[in-house]
Amino acid sequence: MLPLGTVLFPSGVLPLQLFEDRYRRMIVDVLAADRELGIVLILRGNEVGGGDLRYDVGTRSRVLEAREAPDGRWSVVIVGLQRVRVDRWMPDDPYPVADVRPMPDLPGPGIDPASYRSLESRLRRLLAGLTELGDPVEAATFDLTDDPALGTLQMGALGPFTSYDRQRLLEADLVVERCEILDDLLYGAQGVVDIRLGLGLDWGRQISVKCDGGAAAAVVAAAVAAVVVAVATAAVVVAVGALHHVSTNCICPWSGRVDCCFMKGKAPIQAMAAMPHYTLQLCSYAPLYSAAMP
Repeated sequence: MLPLGTVLFPSGVLPLQLFEDRYRRMIVDVLAADRELGIVLILRGNEVGGGDLRYDVGTRSRVLEAREAPDGRWSVVIVGLQRVRVDRWMPDDPYPVADVRPMPDLPGPGIDPASYRSLESRLRRLLAGLTELGDPVEAATFDLTDDPALGTLQMGALGPFTSYDRQRLLEADLVVERCEILDDLLYGAQGVVDIRLGLGLDWGRQISVKCDGGAAAAVVAAAVAAVVVAVATAAVVVAVGALHHVSTNCICPWSGRVDCCFMKGKAPIQAMAAMPHYTLQLCSYAPLYSAAMP
């Protein structure tokens, strides 16, 4: 098993550089066996050094290419095969190992072709807008399978989403659930892109659909006030865009928790007092608008 700070989806391709001794030993063992390994997202901790906590849903992958450099590092390219769920983690001796089982979709309602293609069109529009803005994203001319079960996972890999949001998509075991997550992510990200492109936004719809208008205004005001108090002696630029909802992507690097403090009724200043380092993400498209609070 290889814990990383990114999510690999089935059919996704991921290049890696392996330099730690334990992972250099792992890749030799993998190549000598069936060339397969599991990829999981790190919940808390770092890729280097061990001691991390990991999610229990990941992706079985196969090594497509592996080359060893003169200094012992390995350049590896892997492709995702299928989702797996970890039943049991074993000691990292010398590298992470786990008992896993396949994680197929559960039986349930599907999605009609028109709705599926609508999500595809919206993703293409989003990527085209980000490309126009100069952001490094996937090309809007991507190829997508006709199968929504796999296609919704492919869209998770193609979209400009956080690792947490991608993990939500990976763990969703119903196609319709992944479609709902994608719908929400695309809606929020497109609103921000439209503002950056100067296309305007229906603010009434944004507020009424996702949250109470008064609550939204209060959250923005409280968040800005918290930043001012926390860094009063520093020059701070806070970019606050189209707040269509308070995202559950409020991630605390200190505790590793991903549940949003606002959703639990805590004011930002209370959250800061309880957590030495807190990152507030005001939009589900995290790379665009975030404020780091010491």
